[in-house]
Amino acid sequence: MALSLAAAPLRAADTGQVWLTASATKAFGARTSLQFEATQRWRPDSAAGNQRPVRLLIDRKIGGGFRLGGGIAGFDTDRGPFELRLHQQLSLSRGIFRARTRLEQRFIDDAARAGWRMRQRVGVDIPLDDRAWSVNTHSELFLTLRDADRGGPTGLTQMRATIAVERQLGKVTVSAGYLYQHMIVPDGRDRIAWIPQLGVGFSL
Repeated sequence: MALSLAAAPLRAADTGQVWLTASATKAFGARTSLQFEATQRWRPDSAAGNQRPVRLLIDRKIGGGFRLGGGIAGFDTDRGPFELRLHQQLSLSRGIFRARTRLEQRFIDDAARAGWRMRQRVGVDIPLDDRAWSVNTHSELFLTLRDADRGGPTGLTQMRATIAVERQLGKVTVSAGYLYQHMIVPDGRDRIAWIPQLGVGFSL
């Protein structure tokens, strides 16, 4: 991450975005949960325009702080192709430490084939005061295993780093944070986005 930041002024194009996310989570017993999430991504500098991801996720506790899950998502973009995305993931929560490994299958309308991508995220979630407040931060690497276009780039294609503050208000959680997103473009200028994020989550 430090190397990419140092190189950014020389070879990266900066863009600005704002993301707003709302979610609702329903628990089924003590081990299983279902979550619906919708996001509005304002992207004034993107040729494809704004984006509206919608996700449905389910996961289940399997012991030792691990959860196993999966989901489906649709990505609607103003002037870009629609993407349908499936994922499977293994998450770990132990003390303040958090980790998630996610495998994605990406089906993009005008692509030659399904793309495969691995995402690895690690971070911490630190409770404050009476635990109603918390601070969390994490970093995530995106590894393209097979690009949706034949001959497209593979390997490390994106990096993210996030910091956010959360407040628990009964069954409602509100959050505000900042995301650094670095898109790696082989033989071209990398793209960096600085993204304020606001979120609200409901427990049903």
